[in-house]
Amino acid sequence: MVNAPGADRFEFGEFVLDRRRRQLRRVDGDPVAVHAKAFDTLVYFLEHPGQVVDRSTLLEALWPDTIVEENNLSQAVAALRRVLGEGYILTVPRRGYQFAADVRELAQSEAPPPTDHVSGDADAQPASADPPRPTRSMRYALAALSGVAIGVFAFAVYGPDVTDATRQGAGAGPAAPPAAVRAGDISPPKVAVLPCENLSPDPRDAWFASGIHEEILNQLTKLSGVRVIARTSVRQYAGSRLAISQIARELDAAAVMECSVRFAGTKIRVTAQLVDPATDAHIWSHAYPGDLGDLGGVFAMQADIATSIARALDAELEDAETRRLQGTPTESPEAYVAFLKSSEGSSAERLAHLDRAIEIDPDFGPAYAARGLIRLGRAWEAETPGGQALDFATELQLAIADADRALSIDADLGLAHVVAAARHLTPVVDRPRLQAALDRALALSPNHVPVLHLIAGGYLGTLRVAEARALLRRIVQLDPYAGLNPAMREIGEFLFLAGDPAGSVDLERRYIEREPTAASRHHVVAFHEALRGRTAEARQALQVAERLLDASGDTGVYRLGYMVTYTYYRLGQPADARRAFDRFVAPARDDELVPMMWVLAYLGIGEVDRAYEWAATMEARPRVPWPTPELWLVLNPMDDPDLDSPRFLELRRKLGYR
Repeated sequence: MVNAPGADRFEFGEFVLDRRRRQLRRVDGDPVAVHAKAFDTLVYFLEHPGQVVDRSTLLEALWPDTIVEENNLSQAVAALRRVLGEGYILTVPRRGYQFAADVRELAQSEAPPPTDHVSGDADAQPASADPPRPTRSMRYALAALSGVAIGVFAFAVYGPDVTDATRQGAGAGPAAPPAAVRAGDISPPKVAVLPCENLSPDPRDAWFASGIHEEILNQLTKLSGVRVIARTSVRQYAGSRLAISQIARELDAAAVMECSVRFAGTKIRVTAQLVDPATDAHIWSHAYPGDLGDLGGVFAMQADIATSIARALDAELEDAETRRLQGTPTESPEAYVAFLKSSEGSSAERLAHLDRAIEIDPDFGPAYAARGLIRLGRAWEAETPGGQALDFATELQLAIADADRALSIDADLGLAHVVAAARHLTPVVDRPRLQAALDRALALSPNHVPVLHLIAGGYLGTLRVAEARALLRRIVQLDPYAGLNPAMREIGEFLFLAGDPAGSVDLERRYIEREPTAASRHHVVAFHEALRGRTAEARQALQVAERLLDASGDTGVYRLGYMVTYTYYRLGQPADARRAFDRFVAPARDDELVPMMWVLAYLGIGEVDRAYEWAATMEARPRVPWPTPELWLVLNPMDDPDLDSPRFLELRRKLGYR
């Protein structure tokens, strides 16, 4: 369908565009800033929804009297993708673009009230609907932000060697993209980069192969035209004898890259090959010799791998993205070695390697960003049992200082923007700046799962629920086994809070395949199945969970007891709910569970007044725009009727959420 060129108002997804006023807003009325040419591009797409529009047609329509390069169009499309999010504008390889969302023309009476924001103003920013609020205790505010402190953000990747026998000759056409791309899948193709095989003569140098693998992944995460499966998931296949086709099927990847690394003395050799899982044919392969004494060549080598993969997948490369792949973040081989070693080990070991890298090279930006993330995790740890040796304020200040230093060296480090966002949580909440920092990080690191995890948490905590849900689903696509990483264990909970309970339970079941004896996984499945009315499945999961707990002798089960109690309540088994409460919850001290856990536990045994008393304690905690247990009360994803009673609704209003 082609909408009438004269139409003034369009609704699509969560947005409304008013052509006459040159405004783009969300359906709730919040304005969205869009540059002038990007706005015109969006109007053209809305007039031609579902059609594949080639680039020359768009250039002629948008710049009718001017000769411009295609890069101008690419920049306008990239700007729209940053604003709208995933799935609206699709790239059709070798053809053009397609606007994939349903579009509806609005009558005048359906249009939301106008705002003062004009989208065509290149410098305009949407006004904040809420003034800054003071923060609550950072114990919960930083739980999601520091949850990925185990991950280390790496910056570099490698360059070419003319001895590659499979490189196309001058003037030769490119190798055919994978069958999945040729078949018409117009979403960004996904690639799985399997862990690099270590061919170093000294087995103690395995860290080098692991570090190079991390570097290749992180370079690919900077490209919006490619989706790269994250490290947690591809590491499940380290040393696997499974066929490439099966790995690709399990990870939903259009292509799989295998690599090997040899490191001896200062000499390096990296061999990479991209395989089409449908045919088992090599799409691209290359061998890269190098030397740690020539770091410029090492980093260029890594950049070439990333861009070669993108081109082999027929992905669109933005000029700004390819520029970010270039450069030499350090000229010190010793500092780089220390940085690569920080990709493995405990947080203390990683921190020691990063300290060493920064000591050697005080201008090593990615090392500061990675250290800032670890310190942010330590700040949260200081507020948990066993973290008494750490000081929250000190660790938080150090984390922000590291992020600031990283950004002073390289303003395009997405991880540093996320860590620096912590300053907008305390001592008062600055929501506009917080959201700007998160959005900037997303633009810089569109595929870096640890960064996306933090951003999704920020969106969820500021009740940008639909955006959080879309980002969480992207994370699941990029990292199907993300929850196996302790730093991202709550990804299923985030999905549940964002309104995707089916996605949450599917994740937990996937993790159970890898961790069949993890009682907590079975408890979560039982909880979700009970809420979905799947009684038999819930009871079966509860039986398995309690049997595993009995076998483990875990004395800290009160952390799950609230969920077990509430699950039995939803199953209509009050006696079992009381038994679970007495066994798992009653032994806990007040400060060993957060208020919302007590709320659910008391609801589970029918003591609604006690549940309300615990809920009311949240009022003394100023609101923080980050995922906290209190969101369970605010969003009520359980659809609990008691939480929708007048006094609980009034409490939500007092908390400032509703």
